Amino acid sequence: MTNNINPSFCFGPGRLVFQEFCASILRVFSLLFSQLFSCLTAGENFSPYKVTYRGALVISLITILLFPAERVFASTQCNTTLTVIPNNNAGGADVVVTYPQEGDVSSGVLDFNASVDITHPYVGDIDGNVTSPSATSVQLFDRPGYPPNWGCTGNNIQAMFDDEAASGTNVEAICAGATPTISGTYQPQNIGSNPLGDFDGTQPAGDWTFHYTDNRNSAGFDTGWSNQACVTIQHAAVTFDKWVSTNATCSDTLDSIIVTPGTNVYYCYTVSNPGTEQLVLDTGNATDDQGLDLSGLVGTYAPGASTTIVSGPYVAGGVQLPIGTTTNIAQVTMTGDSALFPNTQSLVTSETATVLVSNAPPASGNKPLYLDNANNLSRIAYVGGATATIDEGAAVDWVLPALSAPLTVDGTTGQVPVTLVLDELGNGSTRNFTISLISSDAGIGTFASGSFSVALPLTPTYNLALTTPGDKVLPDTSTITLRIDNTTTGSSNRRVIVTPNGSQVTLPSNTVVNVDSVYFYDTVLAKAVPGAAAGQPNVYVRADISDPFGWADVTSATVAMTGGPCSIGAATMTSVATTVSINTFQSDVTVTTVGNPATCTASVTGYEGYEVPASQVTHTNTGDLLVGTPSLTMLRSVAGVSKPGQTLTFSTTVTNSGSGYTNSISLAENVSPYVAFNLTALPPSTAPFTFSDGTPCGNASGLSLSAPQYANNRPPTYAYVPGVTGFDGTITAWRHPAVPGAGEVDDGATELLPTYDELENET
Repeated sequence: MTNNINPSFCFGPGRLVFQEFCASILRVFSLLFSQLFSCLTAGENFSPYKVTYRGALVISLITILLFPAERVFASTQCNTTLTVIPNNNAGGADVVVTYPQEGDVSSGVLDFNASVDITHPYVGDIDGNVTSPSATSVQLFDRPGYPPNWGCTGNNIQAMFDDEAASGTNVEAICAGATPTISGTYQPQNIGSNPLGDFDGTQPAGDWTFHYTDNRNSAGFDTGWSNQACVTIQHAAVTFDKWVSTNATCSDTLDSIIVTPGTNVYYCYTVSNPGTEQLVLDTGNATDDQGLDLSGLVGTYAPGASTTIVSGPYVAGGVQLPIGTTTNIAQVTMTGDSALFPNTQSLVTSETATVLVSNAPPASGNKPLYLDNANNLSRIAYVGGATATIDEGAAVDWVLPALSAPLTVDGTTGQVPVTLVLDELGNGSTRNFTISLISSDAGIGTFASGSFSVALPLTPTYNLALTTPGDKVLPDTSTITLRIDNTTTGSSNRRVIVTPNGSQVTLPSNTVVNVDSVYFYDTVLAKAVPGAAAGQPNVYVRADISDPFGWADVTSATVAMTGGPCSIGAATMTSVATTVSINTFQSDVTVTTVGNPATCTASVTGYEGYEVPASQVTHTNTGDLLVGTPSLTMLRSVAGVSKPGQTLTFSTTVTNSGSGYTNSISLAENVSPYVAFNLTALPPSTAPFTFSDGTPCGNASGLSLSAPQYANNRPPTYAYVPGVTGFDGTITAWRHPAVPGAGEVDDGATELLPTYDELENET
């Protein structure tokens, strides 16, 4: 790239270094349409469960081309700090230019230029190089004019270095009589062996270090400094955001939400190009694993372009968002559309969003965060005798470990109480200090603070005012810092003493503890079950209970069973599994033979924290178990022409329309003496039978086929071992015996079981 930044532009008044857009243009297009969910026919691509929801799906498409004046889509970053270049010092001076991470994913450097503004009265004494974040180094200049003489005697360098500068413009040969003596665009010192192209392919984000040295003791020429150093980088980048919201404007930009059944939920997507190269998003290169339509994102993206679409509403508790947790992933693949980043190259990035549909709203309550002697905020109260000393003009932080799930700070009262055991050391007893609560999330930062002037010792509660009104949603992986800043001034070190024992933050929250879902589990089948048959063994009630402070903060759970012929083995549930933020509890259930069909309701209460029971915050949710008897129907069908020598394909569909479930199904058939059984594998199976679970339009059961058995006699004894391929006319019967734990047919489930071929004889 030749003269990408004019030196007079970089080094003129105000030292402008960024390309700015002078106007903001907003174009919004909305496309509304309706689509009725319907049961698809066999062979179509659809989820394997019965579709019971009928309703309108409205997708709002918002295309935004936004070029805000405050957002800089430029490839240049500079350091304008005045930095001394010491005379006759081999250590020299470093000038660091930090290039930011642009986008979720970025290509490597496609082209790199560097520019410098150096004040030095004898430029033949100095040399300079630039080193990338990945430690690759390129020499820019090395004592211009030396050799053949003692170096250029002129003053100052204001130059850009570019591999594509005109041939022969090596900076070594430049020494003009004007000031600056070196001005313009030049190739780096060793273009043949050490070009700026050595940076191509490396990641641009990070610290680019310019290093200058003056290794010669030239009397009277010992003053030198760097006024400015800049890097200009061409690279492709893409940002992809996906979030969920409860409003069509997508203003509550959350990676995860908890909603109750009936709530409208919207999925929101934004693709942006923060790089320097034009990109294209082609049809089919924006996908969502829930099958949502992302075609509104398709298009050409110039540098700085952005497109946002909103999909929804989807009704919580419906087909798209059933009770429980739904996590889906969307992905975009952007291909190049420029000379430096052609369509043979691409950038891929993905985003995840989670919706928890809960029968009960999240619990609200105060979450005590205790100070300890290691500058931590903890959920366990500290009982030691240590203290922390805050010097005059200093600050001390106590930090809470990263949140495991989003935390909502309740903004109803507009304040957060903080209780501190404080004392003083030094002259006088009055101390001035500020207390702040700070989120590590850059979009939130300090969310509560207060300034106080009190006479110590004292143990009061200080109410910190929220910096902005309303709830504060702190994202998962973010931390919370309590900062106490001693602002006291005086003639001596007037210290503040903090005793952690008895000190705490009382954080009001709308997401303290949450029983996300209550369900029933069959350990034999290792899957959740919606119903049970009378006398069914091995049924358990389970609850997934989450806490933004981690699974360990969910300390216990209890369950009560009401209605129907069910009883629980223990009211106190046992923890059986954990993830980062979820503790799963379980209790066994006994199903009697009395009073079915009926519905048993389990009510689970989760308890958080280590406080005394009266101070614990709890949350309760329910789940239902349908108890009844299964009712199986079987449909037999055949495809093919019933003529001698023709192949026929037989299918058997089993459906459970009853109110209970069964996990013991055996299929058997006597083969007609006028046909030969085909043992050749049927794709995608490796056996002569194929199995489709829940297709078409049925709930998946979890069943799997057992190994088939064959007979060559009548009545069948199933001791025959046939060949592995081809048609076997001696087979008289086949069967798939029930295998305990192999699967189940839930109420409402459908199985296509099995499919196989037979060849009709020519007789």
